[in-house]
Amino acid sequence: MSIFKEFLGLNYGLYDPTGDDAGTAGLNFIGYDINGPLKYSDPSATSQNIGRGTSHASSRTMVLLNLHRNGPYGYPTWKQVRTADNHLTRAQKKNSIFTHLDESDGKNKEIKQFLESAVVDSFHPLSLIGEIKTYNDKLDVFQNRAVEIRTSFANETVFFANRRLNEYYDLVQETDDGYESLTDLYLDDGLDDDGSPLDGFNLLTYRQTIFPKSEYSFLDRTRSRTFYVNTFWRDARQDRTDTGVVGGYGTTVPSQSIWNLDAAEDFLTRLPDTTNDGYKGPFQFYIGGDQGYDSQGAEGGLQNSYSQFISRYWNDGLGSLGTNN
Repeated sequence: MSIFKEFLGLNYGLYDPTGDDAGTAGLNFIGYDINGPLKYSDPSATSQNIGRGTSHASSRTMVLLNLHRNGPYGYPTWKQVRTADNHLTRAQKKNSIFTHLDESDGKNKEIKQFLESAVVDSFHPLSLIGEIKTYNDKLDVFQNRAVEIRTSFANETVFFANRRLNEYYDLVQETDDGYESLTDLYLDDGLDDDGSPLDGFNLLTYRQTIFPKSEYSFLDRTRSRTFYVNTFWRDARQDRTDTGVVGGYGTTVPSQSIWNLDAAEDFLTRLPDTTNDGYKGPFQFYIGGDQGYDSQGAEGGLQNSYSQFISRYWNDGLGSLGTNN
């Protein structure tokens, strides 16, 4: 019987998880733990499988797994030299996870993980403002002119954002050749040296972003409130109506929207008024005062009807005029 499997790294036909999704003890694993509760052939969605589309007989698991990880050509030489090209590595790159094998103990080897920001823009170049003497032909005099010399420093001395990684790979550097060449121009009587292009020293500036730390730069948890829960958003209009609200005038309003700018609940479905009360207009609007509507349409605080009043003539439909205050 034929076995169908695509070779694009998709999880269709077989779900091959990584890290915690596999129920393993760490993040550096591909596939389910052989001793764990989750299995490749388990069709249950509660077991973190996709569902019926990835369910299969356990006898087909090995064939599907080899096709999923290695493709239709098995494990040739060109595949062996690209062992890092797998969905575990792609997942760790996506989440800025750096993994390495720690052999500092000499006996025990341990796989360690670090959050390592993929992009860092914390460092700025060193800027030296100095003076050089130039000859002015028109005035027949030497004049001092300001010049700026820039060089990189931190970008040449900082490698990993995590200090422990720099120490493990012996990448801790206290200085840089460019910085040393720059300081030679003005330190230790450098300005008096005939080979120095500078004739005066004015200012040396260095800028660096100190918050957030480099190891946390551009991470999702740094740039956004990942645990924020919105407790007031309601898509449905009826879900925004609250009852028994104490209004801005100290009285209890029967119904009012929790959003101040909301119109009445029936604002979009309200039908034109067919009565002969001229002051109401073609579409009725609830007015407070002696009519006692008291925000019966559940408008928001800024659209309420309990503080809205009119004073004008109106027609009672019987040919006589009255007033409403």
